Amino acid sequence: MKQQNPAPPHNRVTLDDLKNDTRKPSIAFFLPHAGDGGVERRFLKLIDYLNERGVVIDLVLAAYTGARLPSVPDGVRIIDLESRNHRNQLFKNAKLFARYLTLVEPDVAHCAVDRINVSAALGKFMSKSKTKLIIAQVTSIDLAEISWFKPTRILHYLSVRGAFPLADEYIAPSYGIADELRSLMFMGKKKITGIHNPLLAEFTPYEGPKKYISAEKPAIVAVGRLSHEKDYPTLLKAFTLILKEKDCHLYILGEGKERPHIEALIATLGISKNVSLVGFVDNSIEYMYESDVFVLPSVKEGFGMVVLEALVAGTKVVSTDCKHGPAEILDNEKYGRLVPIRDPNAMANAIIKTLDEPPRTPQEKEELQDYIAKFTYEKHAQKYIAALGLKL
Repeated sequence: MKQQNPAPPHNRVTLDDLKNDTRKPSIAFFLPHAGDGGVERRFLKLIDYLNERGVVIDLVLAAYTGARLPSVPDGVRIIDLESRNHRNQLFKNAKLFARYLTLVEPDVAHCAVDRINVSAALGKFMSKSKTKLIIAQVTSIDLAEISWFKPTRILHYLSVRGAFPLADEYIAPSYGIADELRSLMFMGKKKITGIHNPLLAEFTPYEGPKKYISAEKPAIVAVGRLSHEKDYPTLLKAFTLILKEKDCHLYILGEGKERPHIEALIATLGISKNVSLVGFVDNSIEYMYESDVFVLPSVKEGFGMVVLEALVAGTKVVSTDCKHGPAEILDNEKYGRLVPIRDPNAMANAIIKTLDEPPRTPQEKEELQDYIAKFTYEKHAQKYIAALGLKL
């Protein structure tokens, strides 16, 4: 497909600028901003892939901000809805997106962030546009397994449940999320496509001394934002049990609002000398490579990309069997151990067993590499193109 009327490099326009613009995109991606989150990274990678192949693209942003704005490829038009706080402006964003659909009416619109998904679905309904809206739900929407939810989360859940059926089709990063959508969202017979997230991290094993992890004792690493759903308290309690048998060190990579609580728990448990809160790093896969065990303690995931990255690094994995993703990535314990959520004893036992077992054999390493190949970006992109109904 030849690109028609290509947009100038980094062409930021507002809705008012579109009144006399005849450019018609094949697809519009709708995001809250161009930040550095996983969804933004995956969308911009896909946008770049499609743009290189001549697809006419609009990137619709609730707010024209974010560290990845410079990564938007030339020829992609950026629509700034000029809405500054997408979390508190769900209905405003719906009206703005409805106006965009009325003015432009792309063939397909796609989004993947909870509140933006709701705004997009409501906007599609208000505009009565013929644009096909495809929503990707990237995290669990079942609140039943989370005991700490607040009334605002219940209201959000109800808004999701009410708006999502207004979309035309859906994409889920795991088959568990796909099943959840079918059971909870009153979708009827609408199409739901399961597409695992792609492997974006690039890694080449290296020799020589460790650069990030101390070689003095066995190392356990966990990666993820410091938030409730990552459930670091369970990991810390499990680690306390491990220290009774083995002198290890735990590295936690990530930042978030739960840091003060995690720091307080570390002090209360008396394990400060054996735990490092490293903060956010860009090269987490190298920490995994230098560690003996990677642990995912989450109570919920949409996919669990860090589990896949740990396999790429060749690191043994212990993960909770949470909804959703880790069990699919590990092929039901073929490539790592699964433990129940919120169970420090089971987690500690699994980590100790993993530390005690021998390294993978050459044959096991070869089998693992063959398995990881199914998550390459090229395979992901082809599945996504088919799901979006694009013809290249």
